Amino acid sequence: MTGSAQELSISTELTGISAVIVGVFVSLFGSRLLRVTTAVAGTAAGTAVGMVIGARLPHCSIPVRIALTVGAGLAGLLLALLLFRLGLFILGASAGVLLTRIWQAGTGHYLPFWVYLVTGVGTGLLVLLLQHPVLILLTAFGGAGIAAVGAHQLLSRYHPPVPLLAALPLAVWMLLGITGSIVQAVGNPRKARQR
Repeated sequence: MTGSAQELSISTELTGISAVIVGVFVSLFGSRLLRVTTAVAGTAAGTAVGMVIGARLPHCSIPVRIALTVGAGLAGLLLALLLFRLGLFILGASAGVLLTRIWQAGTGHYLPFWVYLVTGVGTGLLVLLLQHPVLILLTAFGGAGIAAVGAHQLLSRYHPPVPLLAALPLAVWMLLGITGSIVQAVGNPRKARQR
């Protein structure tokens, strides 16, 4: 294995491990640490927007793409923290888009862009209307989705793919989402009633 291929392999593994750790944390404690979760979602949403803009600009160099991605991520972080309701909407929309993506990856069916848009806007509005129970579900399953993506990243290096391993990220998402929902709902019922 060459130096750059080995560095890429290490980077891929670190990304996968980090995603699993962050995903489990958000799944189990996301609604309790709402400001942190909102900041992470705002940063992720801003970063995704920056990546898309950078990829669509013709003749855009790698340093400019990196600068766009980092700048948009910081803008998303600031918007999410300064405008908390907008942050809640972004959190819900991000989770909706993530869940749609996981559904698409799990089923193998292509979903058009408008499905992602409708799901994101719908889950964002749902979070604003039914904050506490929806936030528990979205942080539990959104965090589980991040962990599932990390698990997929770690398992994708096996060639040829093992059929059982292909279903593992979807199973991780479902089991961790259900567990996170229960832990968050049962964790502090008095505080949940006050919200």
